[in-house]
Amino acid sequence: MEGGERTTLSAPLRAVLDEIPALVLVMRGPDLRVDVANPRREALTSGAEVLGLTAEQMLERALAEGEDRRTYLELLRGVLASGRTEHRLESPVTFAGDTASSFWDLVIIPLRDDPTQAPTGIVLHAIDVTRLVAARRRAEEAEHRFTTLFGASAVGVTISDEQRLLEANDAFLAMVGRTRQELADGLNWTDITAPDSILGDRHALERLLATGGAPPYEKDYLRPNGERVSVLISGMRLGASPLRVLATAFELSDRKAVEREVTSLLARTRRLQEITASLSASSSAAEIARAVLHHALEELTASAGVLVRGEGGDLQVDHAVGFPREQVEQWRAFPATLPAPLRGVSATTQTADPLFPGGTLTAVPLTVADRTFGALGLAFREARELTPGDMDFLLALARQAGAALDRARLYENRAYVARKLQEGLLPERLDPVPGLEAAVVYESISGGGEVGGDFYDLFETGPGRWMVAVGDVCGKGTEAAVVTGLARHTLRAVARTREAPDEVLGFLNGALRRHGALPAFCTVGCAVIEPGHPGFTVRASSGGHPFPLVLRADGRLEEVEVTGTMLGVADDPDLEEVVMHLAPGDALIVYTDGVTDARRHGGERFGEERLLAALREAAGGSAAEIAEGVEAAVRAHHPGVSADDRAIVVLRAETI
Repeated sequence: MEGGERTTLSAPLRAVLDEIPALVLVMRGPDLRVDVANPRREALTSGAEVLGLTAEQMLERALAEGEDRRTYLELLRGVLASGRTEHRLESPVTFAGDTASSFWDLVIIPLRDDPTQAPTGIVLHAIDVTRLVAARRRAEEAEHRFTTLFGASAVGVTISDEQRLLEANDAFLAMVGRTRQELADGLNWTDITAPDSILGDRHALERLLATGGAPPYEKDYLRPNGERVSVLISGMRLGASPLRVLATAFELSDRKAVEREVTSLLARTRRLQEITASLSASSSAAEIARAVLHHALEELTASAGVLVRGEGGDLQVDHAVGFPREQVEQWRAFPATLPAPLRGVSATTQTADPLFPGGTLTAVPLTVADRTFGALGLAFREARELTPGDMDFLLALARQAGAALDRARLYENRAYVARKLQEGLLPERLDPVPGLEAAVVYESISGGGEVGGDFYDLFETGPGRWMVAVGDVCGKGTEAAVVTGLARHTLRAVARTREAPDEVLGFLNGALRRHGALPAFCTVGCAVIEPGHPGFTVRASSGGHPFPLVLRADGRLEEVEVTGTMLGVADDPDLEEVVMHLAPGDALIVYTDGVTDARRHGGERFGEERLLAALREAAGGSAAEIAEGVEAAVRAHHPGVSADDRAIVVLRAETI
């Protein structure tokens, strides 16, 4: 046959090839170009045509990335070169698009046009044996499991018929106190079973004959000396005729010991999980010390406990429970009087307790990053040697306590810095305005170590004229603090030269637009206040801030719509001036959105309606009573740590 000609098959031969449950390829020429392929070629290229492809091209398309294509190509070329048939059994192959390998039995036969000449091609015959390989492996695993089970040293395993034990492993024979010779001589179930367990055996056998298995149940065996052995036994039918039953037996004394150990381990694991949750929710050293001692005393039934922090001679008692009060006061005043194991402890120690004669004092170091900075001490009124489990728990507790206390130290340092920085951004005092009560409630997030962006101010801008301002800078942290300082000090400086509040905000907008490389945005509500005889005239402007509210002396509430664009966003913001009058007894309320956005557990906002209700409730009160009434309502809605600053400024015209 010429190299360029395609093999033509007769219809009967084509029909046979199409029905063969194997992959058959005929490849010809020095590059082994596919000449004939039956329908199983779809396994190679997901249905794509392979006729005309060289062996190398076909393998490239058929096999997944990473497969050893070169090995298979050399195998095919080797048959063409040697003229010898090759067999490969259970060859693993991963086809393109598959995630798992399949297994094939391969036969590669040289193809000769003339028996006396060298091969001109090859025939590849491949059968998918993946299922056979999987079945064989499952059988091997099952055999391995059975062999392992029967040879187990802790589980009794037997094979029996309806009356006699036919085979048993050493663990079962030891369990019932019998020898292998006794088993060979013949052992009946009834001979080694306690009389009151025979009925249970019969019920289990009936269940096994009907369903093929008997669920676990408890029974007692009798040893030759009459001793009873409680076991948990279950069975399954291996064969019906003759009946063969495989049974497994666990001695309950071992199981109960394991159950007690597991129960204890689970209880201590739950305790450590509770401690983790408790310490995670605690942000101060005092809270952490109380939680640690509570769990330590309760879990180990200690009589007293103390947690000491510090290094060298600089020690302090964070918390103590169960010791005489005068003793604890002495330790706090004179740390050198602490028991020696609590001063400079570097490893867990158990010594005689100097406070409880005959008792034991256990001290565990508190460490973090290989640095010891304190100790946890537990006192027992009676001599007590901790078990390995007790010691593991105590060491785990000490590790958690050390990490939590170190975290609390960092948290407190950060909160102190944030608090001082926040205090520097707020006015030391509000300038007094004759005839006007002023009150402020300010809740900062600086206690959580963050610097917020809310600010307020009330200052004199000229003879008989004052400005009140409340703002909220976008963001938190150092950048927000910088913008807060810029905004407040710019307002103070500009308000002395520009009387219109919208002009003041316009100047501040320009300053924010020129601020640094990072965007600086904030909302500000401000108002110029002047005596109005009686009361006060208020000229208000807003840069995207919540509308101010007016609580009239008769209890009516008015929301003053003062529109405007958030400052720092546009070069030419839309700003307006709105004039209102505060009669004697009227109050102006300006606040930040931290009030209305306060959320209780579940995400529900405090909202505008609750704010209005709180103000109605406070109607008729002083400026301070109104501000505190709103704050009390917010705290009732959201009693936890605030996620945002909030400021409430109340200005109330005094009654004549």
